[in-house]
Amino acid sequence: MAPKNNKKICEKEEAVMKRGRRSVDFKKQIYEVAKEKNPELEITVESIEMMNEMINNVLHKIVDEAAKNAAAASSNSNQKILINKDIWGGVKQLFPPDLARYANLHGYVACTTFETNVAHDRAVNDRESQQLAHYFGQVKI
Repeated sequence: MAPKNNKKICEKEEAVMKRGRRSVDFKKQIYEVAKEKNPELEITVESIEMMNEMINNVLHKIVDEAAKNAAAASSNSNQKILINKDIWGGVKQLFPPDLARYANLHGYVACTTFETNVAHDRAVNDRESQQLAHYFGQVKI
């Protein structure tokens, strides 16, 4: 019986390898952060590619753990959306407790900052459009 299970696992791994994982390119951001921290630092393309690969691997592992958590939590429903709690759970399972707490805290702060900046930008754009509408409403073209 054990060889059949191993065969199925190998087939699944081969399917994933054939399909490939989608990777995101963080090379520009890695270079900018390195230069921001130490402007005199020289960094090779190979080291940037290595860090990019490491970041992609960690992100894929977090998403895999989050998907497992979401599937286990909603076994009776067909939920196909990952929410922030699923991601937090994936981070907690992959990293040591202190590092997971730190990562989740900074992720929450980053998301909150992004949302407030987007809301502020929308408010500014609305104000500008109202001012333009008021201005062009008074001007006869």
